[in-house]
Amino acid sequence: MFDVSCLARKSLVNWEVLLSQFGQDKKAVWEFLIENNLLGYMALIRNLRNILEAKVSRDAIKKVSMKLSSKDEVVKSKQLPFRFLSSLKAMEGMDGGADVSDLGELIAAVELASNEACSNIPAMPGTTVIFADMSNSMRSAVSEKSTVTCKDAAAVLCGIVAKVSEHPYVVAFGSDVAPVKAAKTDTVLGIAKKAMAADTKGCNTNGHRCVEWLIKNKLVPDRVIFLSDMQMWNDGSSNDEGKNLADVWDSYLKSGVGAKNTWVHCVHMNGYGDNAMQGDRVNLVAGFSEKVFTLIAQTEGIGGTQALPTVDQIRTKWTLK
Repeated sequence: MFDVSCLARKSLVNWEVLLSQFGQDKKAVWEFLIENNLLGYMALIRNLRNILEAKVSRDAIKKVSMKLSSKDEVVKSKQLPFRFLSSLKAMEGMDGGADVSDLGELIAAVELASNEACSNIPAMPGTTVIFADMSNSMRSAVSEKSTVTCKDAAAVLCGIVAKVSEHPYVVAFGSDVAPVKAAKTDTVLGIAKKAMAADTKGCNTNGHRCVEWLIKNKLVPDRVIFLSDMQMWNDGSSNDEGKNLADVWDSYLKSGVGAKNTWVHCVHMNGYGDNAMQGDRVNLVAGFSEKVFTLIAQTEGIGGTQALPTVDQIRTKWTLK
């Protein structure tokens, strides 16, 4: 591989040190790391672009592809789902500099890995409507040091919900709603990209339009999931002035359409800030990992788990009269 391979093995240094010390021949270093399985799953998925740019051998690409798409490796890695989208974006943004066939193989492997990441997500029975916020405010990063946006994370979580739901409806929203045609054969990342590309007629956060869409289509789902930063303002037009998500949901409940047994899960992508709704069957969740779905399942008592009370149910029970 390269002439210091024996020293590299005995030193037990990590891949970053090897690259910094022997990076004058990046192809040889990457091939050595891949051949000897010295790259953890996170390191591998973060460096796919670098591996492609180094033009490693076909055998190395095959080994990377197999590790990426292995169900056991994906589950063991416990990667946050949006990591796959970040990796995919990095590869799709390559302007030449990579073998087209190798690039296609690793993109396919990442797509498959995103599906395998759903293996530990509880299945959601019945009808689920997922509203993914694609507004301007969702362009903020999920954390101070991250380049991943709330929009990215919401789109990937949207894809996961669609894959684990028995009967899903995927809808992007901003100034207006935009139903997404998500096929059963689509991958998690494929659905995420469709959600991000949907035409929401502007970038405001008109959450009330989502409920109006339910009323218009006479849908009575088992659950509604909002993936948003919960800045559910109206756009100030004559048709929307004074409307907000909570008021329109209340109108929905009184409309005769139904929905009194529908759960509403508001997943706050920033983890803090305003709550858009309250109610007995309104569940407020904060975060951007796949663990939010376990909390959703526990709240509803899905899969035989004991149902957890919502914040409003606790308030109702323990507030002094």
